[in-house]
Amino acid sequence: MPARNRLILGRDRDVAESANERTVCQSAFASASDFTLLLRMRHNAVEIARYHLGNKGAIVAYAYLRGRNWKLTGLKKSTFYKIQKKVKKLFALENSGRKRHLRRL
Repeated sequence: MPARNRLILGRDRDVAESANERTVCQSAFASASDFTLLLRMRHNAVEIARYHLGNKGAIVAYAYLRGRNWKLTGLKKSTFYKIQKKVKKLFALENSGRKRHLRRL
C-alpha cells in the first residue's frame, strides 16, 4: 500500500494491514537466527585473516568488519592501513573460493 494513503486509513487499520503483510522471515525470532549467522560468518572471516595475515591481520579484519577506525585497534596508523589493504584484497569477491597466497607480515 502506498505511503500517501496511510494518513487517510487511520492508525488502527494501518496497524492491522501491516500485521497481515508480515511474513515469517520478518519475525523477531528469525532475525535472532540471522544475527547469530552473521556473528559466525564474521568470526570465520577473522579467523581466515588470522591464518593468512597473523594476529595483526585478525585485529584489522575485525575492525574493518565492524566499521571501526585505526585508533581503537592499538596499532600505528600506517601499520593499520598497510594491513587493511591486504585484508580488503583477502576479502575481495574475486578471491572467494580460491587459495590465497599472501605473505605473512
